[in-house]
Amino acid sequence: MNFPLPRKVFDQNIAVLGKTRSGKSTMLRGGVEDLLRRNMPVCIIDPKGDWWGLKLAPDGKGPGFPIVIFGGEHADVPINSHAGAHVAELFATGNRPCLIDLKGWMPGDRTKFWIDFASSLFKHTKGLRWLVVDEAHNFAPKGKVLSPEAGIALHWSSRIASEGLGMGLHLMVASQRPQKVHNDVLTSCETLVAMKVLHPSDRDAVTEWLEGGGDPALTKTILGSLRDLQRGEGWAWSPEAKFGPERLQFPMFSTYDSFKPQDAVQVKRLKGWASVDLDEVTKKLAAVVEAHKANDPKELRAEIAQLKGQIATAATSTPEPVRIDAKAEQTEKAFKRGTIAAERARSVQAKAVKKTLDKGIDNIDAASRMLGDLRADLVQASTDLGLVPEPLVDAPPPLPPVAAKPTTPERRPRALPQGASAPGDSTPRVNGAVTAEGLSRPQQRILDALAELAALGVREASRIQVVFLSGYGHPNSKGFVNSIGALSSAGYVTYPRSGTVALTETGASVANHAGTPLTSADLQRRALELLGNAHGRILQPLIDAYPAEISRQDLCAAAGYGHMNSKGFVNAIGRLRTLGFIDYPSSGQVAALPTLFVE
Repeated sequence: MNFPLPRKVFDQNIAVLGKTRSGKSTMLRGGVEDLLRRNMPVCIIDPKGDWWGLKLAPDGKGPGFPIVIFGGEHADVPINSHAGAHVAELFATGNRPCLIDLKGWMPGDRTKFWIDFASSLFKHTKGLRWLVVDEAHNFAPKGKVLSPEAGIALHWSSRIASEGLGMGLHLMVASQRPQKVHNDVLTSCETLVAMKVLHPSDRDAVTEWLEGGGDPALTKTILGSLRDLQRGEGWAWSPEAKFGPERLQFPMFSTYDSFKPQDAVQVKRLKGWASVDLDEVTKKLAAVVEAHKANDPKELRAEIAQLKGQIATAATSTPEPVRIDAKAEQTEKAFKRGTIAAERARSVQAKAVKKTLDKGIDNIDAASRMLGDLRADLVQASTDLGLVPEPLVDAPPPLPPVAAKPTTPERRPRALPQGASAPGDSTPRVNGAVTAEGLSRPQQRILDALAELAALGVREASRIQVVFLSGYGHPNSKGFVNSIGALSSAGYVTYPRSGTVALTETGASVANHAGTPLTSADLQRRALELLGNAHGRILQPLIDAYPAEISRQDLCAAAGYGHMNSKGFVNAIGRLRTLGFIDYPSSGQVAALPTLFVE
């Protein structure tokens, strides 16, 4: 069977989007089979538990592909939520195709497994690998993050998508809910396969990807046909591989159809599973398998039955006469057991008290930080309104000023009231701000931010840097996406690489910026002003130490936080890393990135 996509497409990240029963799993399965025929190492993450048919022939009576199934009803090796790092290392360091079946897992267990798996895979990958993630919205959710663990899972999904190709790790994602897949993952996919989509929100996700290609007429044609696509039919477009857009009918895969509903009789008749060598796998996962048995209800019931039998046997036997010295020995043993039990009880009580105190300290610390940030925001708001704020009691000490080389920057024209203009000035204005003709104020802010970054030597800026400097809260906000899309269509900006933005000559000619900050101190002062006091307390010590690393514990103390696991510190340091100002070069260490330093 010839797969309709050219093989060079598989050198890129691939996104397959479509409603349920549109044929996206069929398409993805065909691509996986093409890789397996070429003996390429593939790992499938399966939250639904319906990919196991890869190991069987189409009729279910012969072998398919020799892959290892971890977990699920057809497992070669059972796993639990603690096995993620072990399974990832096995896949990352050997030519061992595998399927990870997570059907029925609770969200918390699934998230823990993914965090351990993805981080370990990122660390250990050697050579070319293909990672297939079905129903990707479970691992890269878009919208409000409900827990720190979900945020960490999203971080590793985004990092694999954006940085994995550099180490040979190729990503293939599919979802029946495109609007729920985070844009950081979708925009890192160079190839899109768009299948039948009906819901407007899902169409928006496809639209945002297509608009990056900069061809409005072609985008309109593709979107207009999505409702009418037949099952297994889709548009494939890979600008990087110079393929498409082309409307394709994807053929049925060549292994057993485990995607269709299965009844008990059908499953019982299956035979001839492809055999795999499990010696090294089971040895590597021996501890995990034992843990699974220890918590398996079937194993526990058997052990309980055995113990009951021993008790019944002991109850019917005639006890031997107990001598006086034996009774004394039993009394002494009972006393020792009581002493040990009392000591354990005191230890448990002491740990409970310490845990309660630690939680109280964290809550007090978080409340204190929130109060400090609120006070700083009030002072800033008063300053913006032209008021002179009264000194706040117990306000946190201000950050030490950053030394800067005196410069004489070109002054930017003052913003005027709405509709007003300077005498003799015919410059078009939007809400009082100097704006090029035909541009909205948000679009002008984006161009100005890119010009400021270009003046610092950053010719290809990351989307998150542009969002930060142009005053948007998130790179996926509707306002930012619409504004930068319009600028791209009009020829003001371009996308040199995935996730980056750059000014064109046309965009540079209409951009404004407040002079050219020539020193690192200028850039650092600008960042600290935009970030505010809470994040500045963390960033300043890292700037002072650059390029040296600081331990998280020392950084927490230098920033004035009581505990490095407090919510305020964790959230602040996470945002600074997302913005590209800091990174974690090694375990437990933090360092400023060159983003804040001008060569």
